[in-house]
Amino acid sequence: MSKVITTVPTSVDHGAEARVMLDAALNDLRLLGPARDLFGRFPSLHTAALRLTWLITTELVYPRSHRPILSHCLEAATHAGLGAKGSGRSVRRAFLNALLTEACMLLEIDVRSRRERWDPLADEGLATWFPARRFAQVNPYPARDVPLPSPVGFFAGLALRIVDPADLSELPLRMGGRECVA
Repeated sequence: MSKVITTVPTSVDHGAEARVMLDAALNDLRLLGPARDLFGRFPSLHTAALRLTWLITTELVYPRSHRPILSHCLEAATHAGLGAKGSGRSVRRAFLNALLTEACMLLEIDVRSRRERWDPLADEGLATWFPARRFAQVNPYPARDVPLPSPVGFFAGLALRIVDPADLSELPLRMGGRECVA
């Protein structure tokens, strides 16, 4: 199967199971009710959360915390969205900025099968990628293997994959006052 090369990452086409996976992850965090309230007011945030859920699933565990990266993302985003003051714009900005900033943890892991490496900015979501590759493994990113993308570039590329185009203007040019650790 050959990859289609584009100049811009394509948005994640989440499967029907993404909703079940997202609800389970939010329930584990005890944030299902508050997140549903946010998603009811801002459906585009729900879309972004569903796309990220399908992209990274709960399979990717952050090596430093031993928790799923998705849990870090959803927890930070939900708290940021709930804590935002002011307009709907500030809520969307806070939620999406936190979601994407935490997702930069992906820069610290390496997902590969025997023949290929998973690229979160170009490949299908892990919910479909993993089952098609029986011997796929997740490991901390090898220090000297391949140069890492810049965190800001990664943040922007991931935004193009999961954020509704109407909300892209809500995102800041920098990542919430802190850089992703790479």
